[in-house]
Amino acid sequence: MVYVAKKWTRERIELVRKYLHKGFTDKEIAEIMTDIEGEKSCRYTPSIINTTISTYQLLEGISLKALVKSGRNVKWSDELISEVIDLADKGFTDYVIADIMTEKHEVKFTQKQISGVRARRRIQKPNKKLVEEKDKKIDNTDYCKRMAEISRKTIRNNRQQTARIRKFNLEEGKHYTIRTDNTGSNNRRGIKVYRDLKFLYMTDYVLYFKDKHGITKSFIRDNNSVKIKKDGGIT
Repeated sequence: MVYVAKKWTRERIELVRKYLHKGFTDKEIAEIMTDIEGEKSCRYTPSIINTTISTYQLLEGISLKALVKSGRNVKWSDELISEVIDLADKGFTDYVIADIMTEKHEVKFTQKQISGVRARRRIQKPNKKLVEEKDKKIDNTDYCKRMAEISRKTIRNNRQQTARIRKFNLEEGKHYTIRTDNTGSNNRRGIKVYRDLKFLYMTDYVLYFKDKHGITKSFIRDNNSVKIKKDGGIT
């Protein structure tokens, strides 16, 4: 018997996202999707799920805990590296930095991982004398203060991101011209313009469109780098 997977509709994509962000592996998601379809001729495989996750950028916004639980490795994003830099600048040892990040993200970080990141990124090693003093002074009160400071920073960043994505007000089925500006990132393509794209739908982090050839295109939902124009106006 030849097994086939169903066409990827919005509902099926969101189901994959839901189980991925709960920490299910590709194999587990494939089995769940196959059971949901309930047809003997329909079968999802881990490779199909993995390709879908990559194509539709479903890892956007996933927590580190869910990422690791789903069988994927932690990627050292700019945000994580910034945390290491900030904590190292405050004089904490690699061991303490690993402990703080483990508590915050609910994912096990080791002293070896922190040392490796600092070496690759050339993050200056903290002053030994200052480290000794800080290690002596670490207690539950200091720890709670540090965690509260990290939480405030995270909340502030989340609010700034929310302010950016709220600016999008798109109508399903309407056509738009999109300009992406990547000149400030590592992407060398700079500014690109996409015309006559039909809006499909959006998630918390991604916008989905279809071009005149029927190809689905996705864009990061960030008003700082993605500008959308309709009938002479900027969305």
